[in-house]
Amino acid sequence: MTLLRDIVMSGRVRLDPSRNNFPVTLHDPCNMARLMGVVEPQREIVRRICPQFREMALHGVDNYCCGRGSGFAIMSGNNFPNWPFHIRAYLLAFFVRDRDSIHGETIRRQV
Repeated sequence: MTLLRDIVMSGRVRLDPSRNNFPVTLHDPCNMARLMGVVEPQREIVRRICPQFREMALHGVDNYCCGRGSGFAIMSGNNFPNWPFHIRAYLLAFFVRDRDSIHGETIRRQV
């Protein structure tokens, strides 16, 4: 991640922030943030290319877990396949709350 940050910050890649001038937030990958503690390089990149970057209420090492990543691989094989489906509605409620409350604006989901 730091290599990518260095490339973006050096200007070796031409990026036009005006093309990303809408509210953007970042969901940290659990392994990168929680396990390795890497939270700033990705933010520096996003801040550089997205002028309206906004943090979610819980971010970085305290971010929400989506329930689909490899962080659950350490759990029992008996419950891993079903775990994400049990927590999906719970997590979705938090994502929607954060999305709708960032600076009092509703952020459209870009698909």
